[in-house]
Amino acid sequence: MTHLLRSTTGRNTLLIGAGLTFKLAMQALSFAIIAPTLGSANFGLYASFLAISNVVGPFVDMGTYGLVVRDMNRGISARQAISSNVVLTVLLAPAGLLIFALIAWVTIPDVPIWSGITIAAGMMLGLKMYNLARAIFIGAGTVWKVSVLEVNLALFQLVAALALRYLAGTFNMWATLVFIQNALIGLVAVVWLTRLYGLPHPHLSGVPIISRVREGLHFAVSGAAGTLGSEADKMLLPRLAGLESTGLYGAAQRIIAVSAVPITALSTSVYSRYFSAAEAGGGYAASRCVANRIALPILAYSATVAAVLWLVAPYALLLFGPSYSGIETAIRLLAVLSIILALQLPFGDALTGSGNQHIRTRYQIGALVLNLLLNLLLVPLIGWLGAVYAALISQTLFLAALFFHHDRKEDGHGNPTPPRSSDL
Repeated sequence: MTHLLRSTTGRNTLLIGAGLTFKLAMQALSFAIIAPTLGSANFGLYASFLAISNVVGPFVDMGTYGLVVRDMNRGISARQAISSNVVLTVLLAPAGLLIFALIAWVTIPDVPIWSGITIAAGMMLGLKMYNLARAIFIGAGTVWKVSVLEVNLALFQLVAALALRYLAGTFNMWATLVFIQNALIGLVAVVWLTRLYGLPHPHLSGVPIISRVREGLHFAVSGAAGTLGSEADKMLLPRLAGLESTGLYGAAQRIIAVSAVPITALSTSVYSRYFSAAEAGGGYAASRCVANRIALPILAYSATVAAVLWLVAPYALLLFGPSYSGIETAIRLLAVLSIILALQLPFGDALTGSGNQHIRTRYQIGALVLNLLLNLLLVPLIGWLGAVYAALISQTLFLAALFFHHDRKEDGHGNPTPPRSSDL
C-alpha cells in the first residue's frame, strides 16, 4: 500500500478511483430508481436517445480530451486549449443537434423527438464542458479535481432520479431533468476553469479552426465508430424489435457499464504514459509495453466482476419488475462481453498514444460494419439476443486485431484519446 501511494500512477488511480467509486454508487442508485420508474418501454426510448447522442457527440467533441492532453504536454497553455474548444463547441453543437434529430426521426418510429433533442442538448453542451475540464485537469496533473467533478456529476444525477421518482414524472419531465443535470455540471466546469485560467477568447485559441477540425476529425470518426459499435443495437432495436426489448437490453447494458467504472479510473490515471513512452523514442513498442502491464489487472478485475454478475443476475427481475422479463439472460451474456470491451482499452490506447490513431480507427470501422450487418440479420429473427451475439462476435474480432497488431513504422509521436464513460 505504501508503494502504491508513493507511485504517481498509484496515487492518481486512487484519487480518480475515489471519485469514480462514489459516482459508481450514485449511478447504481440512480439507475435502480430510473429503470423501474420509467418502465421498459420508456427506458428503451431513453436508451435509444442516449445511443444516438453518444454516436453524434464525437463530432461535436472533436477529440477534446485527447488533443487537450497532448497539447498541454507540448507546452500549449490551458487557456489556449480551453478557448479553441469553446469556439468549436459553439460552431458545431447546432449541426450536431440537427444530425441527432434526423437520425432519431429515422430510427425511432412514431415518437416525438423534442424530448430527445432536450437530452442531446444537455449532453453536447454540458458534458462537453465537463469533458474539457477533465482533460485540462489531467493535462495539468491536478487529478484530484477530476474526482471532484465526478462527485458533482453523480450527485446531480441522483437528485434528478429522485425528482423523477417522487414527482411521478413523465418521460418528458425526465428529459428536462437530464438536460438540467448536464447543464449544471457543464456550468460547474466552466466556472471552475474560468476562475483558474480566465475567460476563454477566440483570439487565444492558438490553433486555426480549420486545422483543429481536420485534426479532431480523426478522433471524431474513431470515437463515433467505437461508440456506434456499442450503441448501434439500441438505435436499431426500436424499429426492429420494439421499445420494450430496447429497454430490457439497455438496462442490462447499463448494469455492465456501471460495474466497469474502476477500469475507467485505472485507464485514465495511466493515460498520458502511452503518449510519454512513445514521445521518448520508443514508438508503438514502448506504448504497447505500457498496455501489456495494464492489461493484467484489467483482466483480473473484469473477470471477477463478470463472475459476480453471472451469479446475481437472477435477482435483477426483483429490482426492475415484470416488464423487464428476460434481463437475467441479457446480464449474463453481456458480462462476458464486458471482459472483451475492457481489454480493448489498453491495446487501443497503445495505438493512439504512438501516433497510430488511423489504424485504431480502421479496426473500429471494420468491427462496426460487421456489427451493423449482424444486427440487421439477427435482430429481426431473435430480437435483443441478436444484438448481444452481434456485439460478442464483432468486439471479439476487434480485440483480436488490436492484440495481434504489429507496427512496422514507428514515428514516436502520439495523440492520446480518452476512454468513454457511460453516464446516465
